[in-house]
Amino acid sequence: MFRGTLIRESLRDDSVIGMLDVTNSFVVDVPGHTLSQPLSWTIVEFQTATADATATALSAELMPGPWYIDMSSELSIYIVFSSQVFSYRRGDMAGRAAAERHALSVGVPTSQIDWGETASPSTEHGSPCL
Repeated sequence: MFRGTLIRESLRDDSVIGMLDVTNSFVVDVPGHTLSQPLSWTIVEFQTATADATATALSAELMPGPWYIDMSSELSIYIVFSSQVFSYRRGDMAGRAAAERHALSVGVPTSQIDWGETASPSTEHGSPCL
């Protein structure tokens, strides 16, 4: 099972959330937002058994720019951008570095490149992730 986090405001069409098993949703104020990001974000935590299909569907609805969605299991991590998905085994620093380079290239602030790498998926959702 994969657990993930997305920001509702990052989606072109938030009806895609209906395909997810939503486990939690809440609003946070974000002090480190970019000029193209809203001051408050609606964080949606979800789980899915179909990571590839979910990543493809979310990538199609994610707005271009400084946004990403993360999903992870005990073994794998998916980082979803608009029109591009990175998937790598937990602990694969080259895979993570490729996702980080892409995040920076689309304008994600360094402070927001905070998807979990070493924590178990059940404990890594303490901070909002793009």
